[in-house]
Amino acid sequence: VDCIQHARSGGMEREADTLEALVDVMVYGLYFPQDMKAADCYINDRMARALTPGFPAGDDAARGSYIKKLVGFCVQDEAVSRGLERSADVPVVRTITGGGKDEAER
Repeated sequence: VDCIQHARSGGMEREADTLEALVDVMVYGLYFPQDMKAADCYINDRMARALTPGFPAGDDAARGSYIKKLVGFCVQDEAVSRGLERSADVPVVRTITGGGKDEAER
């Protein structure tokens, strides 16, 4: 959340959007691991291995660099990228987000 807030306040909208999607997909993975695994969208184990603990305190340049590296990893890593791109198609996620309804039902 600190990363998202810092990105938004620093005009890094694309990065903030990616980080919000990352959090969403990881939460889905916590609550619905079997569904996410079945759809090849489970990223929690991969992110647990890849994340570097400790968002830099205070230094805006270090924080921005950390965010860019994290987002770069998410975009370039095949498993994470696939999870971010395809998670909206997982039935339980569609139910949560309302993505399973057609426009007339919304």
